[in-house]
Amino acid sequence: KLSYSIEVLNAQVGAQQVGSIPRSYLSSASFIESDHPKIIETSKALQQSNDAETAKAIYAWVIANVKDAGYTSQDKGALYALENGKGDCTEYMYLVIALARAAGIPARPVGGYVYKQNTIVEPADYHNWAELYFSGRWYTVDAQKKAFGDVTGAYVAMRYLDDQEITLAGNSHRFSVTNQALKVKMLK
Repeated sequence: KLSYSIEVLNAQVGAQQVGSIPRSYLSSASFIESDHPKIIETSKALQQSNDAETAKAIYAWVIANVKDAGYTSQDKGALYALENGKGDCTEYMYLVIALARAAGIPARPVGGYVYKQNTIVEPADYHNWAELYFSGRWYTVDAQKKAFGDVTGAYVAMRYLDDQEITLAGNSHRFSVTNQALKVKMLK
């Protein structure tokens, strides 16, 4: 029997200044089709006078135009969410990022947990959201859970998702336990 206790301390990551933004945070990627004509057209229609206002417009547009389809085991991508008006947290994340990148706003996909006060998180609580860089810092933009801005205390990032990242789980960012004999439990 193997047991771990982990204490997670929140850092004010969003408030940190970032020296240089990786080019990948402005590029099209798997499931983030920021160079697709439909994404570009929608993004242009949402452009405002500055990045902060454009980010708010993207957030509001995604909330108004995408409905939660419940969890799906396969990624469908930003274009799917745009064309079908539905998706799970991953498609919300992809669409926000694609629209932001098409507008020239650096954006990165994040996977982790959202919690309120002390709680025990379950594997099924794993969540994906976007972070956008504007006004000199990173901001959480989670259209599915209707959270925008400085919500650092409730969001615990476990990893930044990347096309190039290779882990023991491959490129997967969805929580899974493949061995049914193995019991995985997260305690506070």
